[in-house]
Amino acid sequence: MPTKIEWAEETWNPIVGCTKCSPGCDHCYAERMAARLKGMGGSKYQGVITDGKWNGQVAFDPRFPFTGKKPKRIFVSSMGDLFHSKVSRSWMQDIVRIQSEHPQHIFFWLTKRAPLMRMMCDYVFGRNPYPENLWTGVTVCNQDEAERKTPELLRIPSVIRFLSIEPMLGSIDLSPWIKKLNWVIVGGESGPGARPMQPDWVRSVRDQCADAGVPFLFKQWGEYGPVNNKMVKMNKKHAGRALDGVIHDGYPK
Repeated sequence: MPTKIEWAEETWNPIVGCTKCSPGCDHCYAERMAARLKGMGGSKYQGVITDGKWNGQVAFDPRFPFTGKKPKRIFVSSMGDLFHSKVSRSWMQDIVRIQSEHPQHIFFWLTKRAPLMRMMCDYVFGRNPYPENLWTGVTVCNQDEAERKTPELLRIPSVIRFLSIEPMLGSIDLSPWIKKLNWVIVGGESGPGARPMQPDWVRSVRDQCADAGVPFLFKQWGEYGPVNNKMVKMNKKHAGRALDGVIHDGYPK
């Protein structure tokens, strides 16, 4: 379905459901949305949400909703984690098969579980070349996660490897890996309980990307926006996504 996520055009959710595994998960937007969809009768969300929270279960729905030949940028499993421990190898093989039948699209795989993605990719692709339309990414929120997850991402020989730093909860030095990355996305937190992101954290990543020639996309400030270099609570729409007056929409070529 169409998405307002700034770096994608559509979402496809063959896997829904998750278990929180990071400080960045504390105020999960997908959990809130899944609870709402369950309440509206969404069948595939009935077993993955209990009392408004992820319950650790996942559901599989391989139906591919897109027709036509027009290329799209598709975020796979925005309502769960494609590499949750309960996602089976056969499910992943079905997802890879479906993607191979639609080579005109770009498919984004984004996970907080970098080691599981690397192991699943090893199983699914083995020594075979990775599809050119598959971009693999890892979400990190602070320096500790960057240090643990980025090396795992870089062990995956996909054509495009990217980091999504969202929500950004601290300053991050990417210098050990920046020249091996193909794309970096940064975003602040939105919704209830959101934590502010400091402008200098974002500027640092922007400058690291510029120095290394890596495309940089600034997704949003989130619930807090900068006013005279101080973070003030407003809302996502009013905070916007301009950094020092500039919209950063870098993409890999």
